[in-house]
Amino acid sequence: MPTAVTIIGVEVANGIVTLSGHPASYSEKLAAEQTARRVAGVRAVAVVMGQARLPHHDVRYDADIASAADTLLRWTVGLPEGAVDVQVEKGHVTLRGDVDWAYQSHKAASGIAHMRGVTGVTNLIQVRGDLAAADIGDEIARALRRRAEREAKAHRDQGGRRHRHVLGQGRQRSRTRRRVGHARRDGGDRQSGVRLSGRTLRAVDACQRRAKRPAVT
Repeated sequence: MPTAVTIIGVEVANGIVTLSGHPASYSEKLAAEQTARRVAGVRAVAVVMGQARLPHHDVRYDADIASAADTLLRWTVGLPEGAVDVQVEKGHVTLRGDVDWAYQSHKAASGIAHMRGVTGVTNLIQVRGDLAAADIGDEIARALRRRAEREAKAHRDQGGRRHRHVLGQGRQRSRTRRRVGHARRDGGDRQSGVRLSGRTLRAVDACQRRAKRPAVT
């Protein structure tokens, strides 16, 4: 069985890309546009491609396309059932309806564009801007509150860990002082459980002398 050959012409002038020809499917047409826009240095893309010329085995009746499109939309997560109406004429699909979010309109059109037998898609779905803007504002406010609460909790946890660390250091120093005091009184005897070198004892004596000096006013 012969297969369709995709022939897409590309012309570039001053950073403007012009695409021409007849793609083998509508999804190929979209892919050509997206690829051209991703090229570094491209300022704009002009699309003068004709209608997709489907290979014989991809051609579908309009009624079959409409039925498949309706099923796809009903099975699309996040898209309310019955929110979008489908009209098909010679493989070209027109979408109408009302949705709350822009991503819902995009998901509907994107799913239909990659269906077998579709030669084009016109997206006339309306986004309820007022409701969407209010919802977006509320969601942003909730996200900011959650972030502030997380930061406050992290700050409290960090402060608690620092406080426990300081208390632990204080208790350790107190225990060390007591052990040094016992060892000093015992003269480093084995019964005290602590044996200090002469250098350590001299350092302790120096610290004690400095502590006993009257404060200078």
